[in-house]
Amino acid sequence: MRKRNSHDEVSLFLSAKMTQSTVNGWKGYVWALVGTIAFSSLYVFSKAGLNRVSLPQFGLYYFGMGFLINLVFILVSGKVPQLQGLSKPVIRLLILLGCIDLASNVTFFM
Repeated sequence: MRKRNSHDEVSLFLSAKMTQSTVNGWKGYVWALVGTIAFSSLYVFSKAGLNRVSLPQFGLYYFGMGFLINLVFILVSGKVPQLQGLSKPVIRLLILLGCIDLASNVTFFM
């Protein structure tokens, strides 16, 4: 059996590091694929759900669930103090973006 030298340890370290970076690189592609499938199927299942309830009731469920998921995330992650630090222009921009999102979803599902 041959003795290990410092060159072997360096090459072992580099190969482990390259393997880890390769895994991390692929992980990003996998998350992008999962996100694409999830967002594209969202509208298919939303249209199917819209066939069972009226548009206002669907909107309440759709935006209500989004609000609840975001609220739970903010509370669990402890980011509530960051909300108090938002400036008035940022709040106005968020309200404008919310209105645009609301209008685009209503026109899409009509």
